[in-house]
Amino acid sequence: MSPTLNPLEKGMPYPQNLETAKEVEAIVRNNGAVPATIAILDGIPCIGLTTKELERLANLGTKAQKTARRDIAYLVASRGNGATTVSATMFFASMLGLGTGILIAVPIPKEHAASGSLIESAIQKALQEARDKKVTGNAETPFLLARVNELTGGASLASNIALVKNNALVGAKIAVAHARMRQ
Repeated sequence: MSPTLNPLEKGMPYPQNLETAKEVEAIVRNNGAVPATIAILDGIPCIGLTTKELERLANLGTKAQKTARRDIAYLVASRGNGATTVSATMFFASMLGLGTGILIAVPIPKEHAASGSLIESAIQKALQEARDKKVTGNAETPFLLARVNELTGGASLASNIALVKNNALVGAKIAVAHARMRQ
């Protein structure tokens, strides 16, 4: 069982998205699990990206579609590129024998929670701007993350990266414990 996290789906700018993806995979490996970053590249679902594929997806940035389960067929048929959301990641994990997905909510580490009120205020402003500009669907999360990052002077990006890394740590520990229980 492997944690399947995708920091490239989170709307992070390049090169932070690539650095975070590599760091997340290292955290997973260093804690005894095998990372399985999932994406669709040129219409082909890829489970466990190579370094070259990870770099390509990171360089695509917002040109890669944020891919939920509902978007898979379109992206495959159109030979598109996409970074998978939780729903698509869990779908692919279950189709390729990585087991059924379990979604676990992990809070942000306490040392990064202090900027919560600043980030919450920025989120509310960004949500209103998204409504005013009619930003919806797959474009919404990348818009919100970029705008909140701008409004917080980068504090939200640092917090988001800390959250993703903590998720990787917790996910790896759960995956290893689950694998031991099954033996």
